[in-house]
Amino acid sequence: MEFDQVRTIVFSPHADDAALSCGGTILLGALPRPLAVVTAFSESAFVPGFGAELTREEAARRRAGEDAAFCAEIRATWIRLGLPDPLLRGYESFASMFDPRAEPRREPLFDALRGRVYSVPDVYPGARLLLAPLGLGTHIDHLMLREAAKDLGRERGLPVAYYEDLPYANEIEPDKILDHALSVDAGLRPRDFDVSRVMEAKVRLVEIYASQDVSHFVRSVLAYGRRLAGPEPGWRERFWRDLNGRDWRDP
Repeated sequence: MEFDQVRTIVFSPHADDAALSCGGTILLGALPRPLAVVTAFSESAFVPGFGAELTREEAARRRAGEDAAFCAEIRATWIRLGLPDPLLRGYESFASMFDPRAEPRREPLFDALRGRVYSVPDVYPGARLLLAPLGLGTHIDHLMLREAAKDLGRERGLPVAYYEDLPYANEIEPDKILDHALSVDAGLRPRDFDVSRVMEAKVRLVEIYASQDVSHFVRSVLAYGRRLAGPEPGWRERFWRDLNGRDWRDP
């Protein structure tokens, strides 16, 4: 694949986030192709699926291999920005990573992240759409990447669509999700996709990430997809986008 042919850049905070949160829509072919997946905080030794059995180097190799396998399955090119996750940056508890009072732009790593995010369209100059996390759950890495992608979209005149972060979205009430989305940008409106026919394949994508808590991930993906479907059968995924901007189906 020629890099200048890439039309959609999917920004994933960690190695599993794209599969969890927008894997169904990717499988549907609803995004402009070809795709690139950009994993921002790609240096991680967090592998709960293996307990303490792996060294830091082995954990890093395992997570990189899972990312490569995912991108091969969805036929996407991919790059890793090489930034460390919170456990490698001195965060001492999960509570500190999910602080709802956090100010992502004040994080010491934010400028470095934004600089690397800004370089991505130079690699993929034909990109027409950016996908980024909405920041549900307030994981600090998700919040930082959302803000960096938002800045990039404004700088380059590219539309940004925000995916609902799983597994966190499944733990948040619908009205709180709406409030959160509008706090990101008052112009955001939802757009959902019926992913019923690809849900089994999406689950297989999630299961690629065996280093993580896969059983919890799969339960959350299925439960939240059903919740979005409401009284209708099947499963759905939802994004938030600015209706004043270009739709991703526009040329």
